Amino acid sequence: MKKNFLLFFAIVMVALAIGIVLIQFSNKQIPEKAAKGANIEEFIDIVKHK
Repeated sequence: MKKNFLLFFAIVMVALAIGIVLIQFSNKQIPEKAAKGANIEEFIDIVKHK
């Protein structure tokens, strides 16, 4: 049980790191899309559903 939680936690941390990088990248490339924050809301929805 604890091992599964640590694995899930590690996956979430990696996903957050990738998300931050993608958001920073999209901020430079597509400011309008980043301003909407759609990616963040979608990510939160995915986490809540799990």
